[in-house]
Amino acid sequence: MMCGGIGTESEANEEVQSVVDQVKSAAETKTGKQFAVFTAKKYTTQVVAGMNYFVKVHVGDDSYVHVRVYMPLPGQGELQLHSVQEGKQHTDPITYF
Repeated sequence: MMCGGIGTESEANEEVQSVVDQVKSAAETKTGKQFAVFTAKKYTTQVVAGMNYFVKVHVGDDSYVHVRVYMPLPGQGELQLHSVQEGKQHTDPITYF
């Protein structure tokens, strides 16, 4: 990964699922939708003054969203949903947004 760039996609793990679980309600508010499922499938990260997580999330049927979540350095604030991209598919790559 180049400095400031995003890494390669990896399979989501329990840590990433925990991150998206914490922003599910914020994503629902931002999109105006209720998600029956909110399962992290793939992710990549970007090191900043903390960490940005870019996560492909399954939200039911063949629907996916990509979420960008900012995790500040310890003691510097709380996890924040930065943005959500709707209308994604399983095959869409995760890109910077």
